[in-house]
Formats: sequence, structure tokens, C-alpha cells
Amino acid sequence: MKTFFAFFLLGILSTPCFAKDFYLSPEGNDDWSGQLQTASADGKDGPVRSMDGARDAVRRYRAERGKSEEVRVMVADGTYFLTHPFVLNAEDGGTKEAPVSYLAVEGSKPIFSGGRVIQNWQKGSDGVWQTKLDSVASGDWHFEQLWVNGQRAIRARAPNVGVESIQKVEEKALTDEKIRAVFTQALQSITTDPNSVAKLDQVSPKDRQDVNFVIYEKWSQFRRFVDQFDPQSGTVVTRGQGIIPFYISPEQREKWGAKGTWIMENARAFLDAPGEWFLARDGVLSYMPRPGEDMASAVVIAPAVDSLLEIHGDPGSGALVSQITLKGLEFAHSQLLTPPEGTGLMQASADLPAAVTIDYASDIHLEKCAFRHLGAWGLWFRDGVVDSRVTGSVIQDLGAGGVRIGNLQLPKRGIDLTSHVLIEDCTISEGGRSSATGVGVWIAFSQGNTLRHCEISDFFYSGISVGWRWGYDASNCQRNIIEYNHVHHLGQHLLSDLGGVYTLGPALDTKIRNNVFHDIYSYDYGGWGMYTDEGSTGAIFENNLVYHTRTGSIHQHYGKDNIFRNNILVSSETHQLSCTRVEDHLSLSFENNIVYWTNDSPLFRGPWKSLQHQSSNNLYWSTAGPIQFAGMEFKQWQEAGHDEGSRVADPLFVDPEKGDYRLQENSPALEMGFKPFNYRKAGRLTQ
Repeated sequence: MKTFFAFFLLGILSTPCFAKDFYLSPEGNDDWSGQLQTASADGKDGPVRSMDGARDAVRRYRAERGKSEEVRVMVADGTYFLTHPFVLNAEDGGTKEAPVSYLAVEGSKPIFSGGRVIQNWQKGSDGVWQTKLDSVASGDWHFEQLWVNGQRAIRARAPNVGVESIQKVEEKALTDEKIRAVFTQALQSITTDPNSVAKLDQVSPKDRQDVNFVIYEKWSQFRRFVDQFDPQSGTVVTRGQGIIPFYISPEQREKWGAKGTWIMENARAFLDAPGEWFLARDGVLSYMPRPGEDMASAVVIAPAVDSLLEIHGDPGSGALVSQITLKGLEFAHSQLLTPPEGTGLMQASADLPAAVTIDYASDIHLEKCAFRHLGAWGLWFRDGVVDSRVTGSVIQDLGAGGVRIGNLQLPKRGIDLTSHVLIEDCTISEGGRSSATGVGVWIAFSQGNTLRHCEISDFFYSGISVGWRWGYDASNCQRNIIEYNHVHHLGQHLLSDLGGVYTLGPALDTKIRNNVFHDIYSYDYGGWGMYTDEGSTGAIFENNLVYHTRTGSIHQHYGKDNIFRNNILVSSETHQLSCTRVEDHLSLSFENNIVYWTNDSPLFRGPWKSLQHQSSNNLYWSTAGPIQFAGMEFKQWQEAGHDEGSRVADPLFVDPEKGDYRLQENSPALEMGFKPFNYRKAGRLTQ
């Protein structure tokens, strides 16, 4: 009994009995202590006014009292405008027994904005409203994003809807210096239909230098500045970093643009549709309201800050930022500016920054937060981040992508490794608004991460990207779990070579299961549900539902020992299953899957006859008629050593025309060992 009470007393003494609260309010003052919720009667103390003030108040308190107490910063309702990023470092962290939290007061929705409110609008005779911004005219401020009443406005563009086609591209290097075989300075002559580019003739030669010529080519986007223009031939000459991708051979360069498309942005002559805006160098901002918008009362915000929140430990000393929670807070309005040389963005916009960046940290928890209206990426768990999570949050209206985990290179030291990050119960949507190649979630050179119960939608490129090692070289991107996610409406006929989930390089014991992927439509080739690209190895895809894709439910470019089992694969437009490269090892196993489609497209695309793969116990059915298996009848296909135990039969879905892919009790798939799974569990746990 004495031993029991000794341990009981020790437990009481080692656990804080209360939290020390600080208060943050729009009515506060950073010269105050922050330890009072409202101002004192004498006006000499009260809450602080800014995140910096709250952090500094906590620092002062802990410098005197130590870090033995839990600390909570209670954030009142209101909008707090940032002029620089809010930064937390190792001294601002807590411990497991005494964590640090920044919490929205119950019932409030505080917003930390990197923007500025724009007012004093005047209506013009043409229905366009204008205001003059002196800081823009003086050269102190410029922006390329604008939000009106919480909705991203459209930078004046032509055409207003859709894209135009490129006929030919030629490039002339202006320097011998190269980056990854791309010239650092070059001219590009882009030939298109003269009628489609005619509006550029309405722009003066001086103002043309500010016009962005935006090119979409396969999985890339290039943003260029106009140097010359020939209205007769429809040729636009742009200047800046070379745009010929390093992965295209010299033989292909003359024809790479044949399936490329383009739009133009940023000229007053393009301002001709509701929701469009234009910012002139003289500081005049013009906007054409959408129906129902009253500019006299509209809330118009433009961004002035690149980064909103940064959490950085010290890798030199090994001091991590630990045990910090942010709950119920919103971060909004970050900017992204096009550099003078233009951009030749990497695949998945992997070279762009994020509004929230975390390095060398552990146990960072972002709960029920929102990250909206951002110029580039939302969140980046970059270097040396472990055991952290984002839960119950919204990441929405993004210039590029949603969440990044890891970095672009294999970590050289153990402290640089990012691992065991959890993204759960989040909405990640409306991406690629400035850089179309952004993806929902990107995991590179990072392991042990989990992405589950999220809804990822409305991107122009892939939903989830995992790996980032081209070929079979060593990679630590393994043991990641992608499960119970609802991923949909990707590609949207703008980019190509994309998937609901995309793996690249070794991905040993990565499990992609119980997800739903649908409505994935590329511009040209490559609107796939599940896509194992170059060197993908050891990934397991099971219990996934894929439907309504453009060029296949599954595509394996090349890889090794990938497993696709117990998936439901429905109604791709051009073909159902695709492969590209034959190698001298087992490329994939295809077992216990249901493949069902309603059009007359073929089952296979690619060299399935010679691809080394193992297939068995699959059920195939086309409502359009007999199925050819790589040019063979089913019996011949089986005699060639494929699909042992497989059948051609109707799986008897409950109601496939209405999207109900549950199996009836007498489905032949059940007889064959298919294990039903509840695909309706995919998506968010809460709304």
C-alpha cells in the first residue's frame, strides 16, 4: 500500500495541475503582459495584440518561471494582419508534460492574414471599378493574387475560358549557362493561330512586357514574359529561363509543343469578364464585379506576405521545436510573384514555397485549422520533422498544392529525415490556381507517414504524389500509408500524365488501400486512377474503388513487385489497364480485382503479352460486348499462362448506373474470393 501511494503522489507532483493562460485580442497591446483577458481598469495591462506579442510574452514569463507549466495562448475572434511571418523556434516549444498551445477561444474563428484590405473603389463608365494604390505606383508593393468577398478573383486573361493550342515552339539560347540542361536565359518563339492571340495586338509594346504567357505542356507549366509579337503569323516571342524540359531529347524538341496549350494573363485589354482584375504599374487596380457584388461594401484583399507561419528548430545544436499545438486558427492570403526570368516549374510545383513551413520539429499539432487563399503551397513539413500531425483542417484555394512532406533530396543526416507525419480528416481542395502542377499531398524521401480520411479534389494535376526517386536507386520513401481518402475531379482536361495517386521510385511496403478515386481527366494521355511511374517498387494497392477516368484505372510505366489486389476498377474512357515498359523481373501482381466497363474501349493498352506479371482470380466484364485480352480470346490468354482462376462474368453490382458498386449476394466475384469493402468509408470523418 505504501508503494502504491508513493507512485500516486509522484504522479501528482510530476503532472501540472493547471495551465498558464495568455490572451490575444484585436483590442490588445503588445506592451501589456497578455495575462489578462480584457484591459485592466487603469488601462495599463491586458491582452496582447499580435502573435509576435503573444510569443514574446510567453518567452518573458518562462524565462522567469521555467518551462514546467503548460502554456495556452487564447486567441479572440477577429482578423490579425501580418506584415511578416510568425516564427516559432526551439525556445518557444514545450514538453510532453508542459506543452504550448495557441487556441481559438470557443466559438471564435480568428484569422491571421498576410493581406491588405483595398478600399476607395470608384465605378467607371464601362462597368469596371478602379482604385489607386500609391504603394504600387511607388514600386513598394506588387501582387498577383486578389480575393473579393473570400473568392479568388481572376487575373485578366485571354481566352476567358479554356486554353488555346500551340502549333510550334522554337528556342534560342541567350547564354551557355544551364540548369539541369535548361538554358538560364533563352528566347522562345511560340506559333499559334493568329486569331486566338489577336488581343495581344491591343496591348502597347511597353505593356506587353508585363503580360504573362502561360504554357501548359504535359505535366509542366511555364510562365513567360512577352518580348515580341507578330500579329500576322501569330508568333509570340518570350524571354526568360529556358522552357525546354531537360527530360526531352534534342530530337523531340521541335515537336514537343505540338500538344501544348496556352493562355495569356495580365493586360487591361484582357479585362472583359466578371470576376477579372488587372493591376497596372501606375498603381491603378481595375476589377469587373461578378453578379451581385457591391464594390461599395465588398471586402477586397490582396496579399503582401509570402510566408505566414514558420516553425524552425536548430539542426546545428539538435534543438527541435517540440510540443506545440495550434487549434481553431486560420491562416490566409499569402502571395506568389513571378520572377523577371519567368518560371519553368518542376513537376508537381515541387520548387515552390509554402505559406506554413516546419523544419526540425517534433510533436507539432495543427488541429481544426484552416489554410485558405494562398499564393503557392499550403503546408510544408520540410526537413527533420517527426511525429507531427494535421487533423480536422481545411486547406483550400491554393496557388499550387496542399501539403508537402519531405524534401527534394535523400536526407544526408538522420536529423534531416522527416517521418511519421499524420494528415487526417482534412479537406484539401481548389489547388493549382497559379501553378497548375500543384498536387493535393506530396510525400518525398520521407517514411512512416499516414494520409487518411481526407477529401482531395479540384486539382489540375495528381491528387497524391509519393516517392520522388526516378528509377531504382535507393530511397527511404517507404512504409507510408494512404488509406480511406476520397480523391476526385483531377486534371480537368488541362494537364496530362497524372493520377489519383502517383508513385515514383522505390516505395517498399507503402500501402494504398480503401481509397476512392474518380473523375480524373487529362488533356491528352495519362488520366489514371492509380499510377506507378518510373521505378515504383513494392507498393501495395488494395480495396480501392476507381471509376470515371480518361486513360485507365491503372497504369504502370515501369516498376517491380507492385501488387494490385481486391480493387474495383470501373469505366475508363480509352482503355482499362495500361503498362509501358517490359523488364526482366516481375513487374506487378494483379489478383482478385473486378474490372468493369460500359464502352467499347479495349481492356489493355501496352505490351501485356510480354510484360512479366502475375494475374489470377480476376473478374472481367464489359457491357459493350466480347473482351479481347491483348488480341487474344480469354481461353488463349489463360493458356498463355495468365489469369489462372479468373472469369469473364457480370459482377452484379447493386446499381452501377447510379454509382452503387456494392455486390449483390449472388455475385460471382464473391465465389472467387473477392472480399467486399465499404468504399463509403472513404473521405472525411467530420464535415
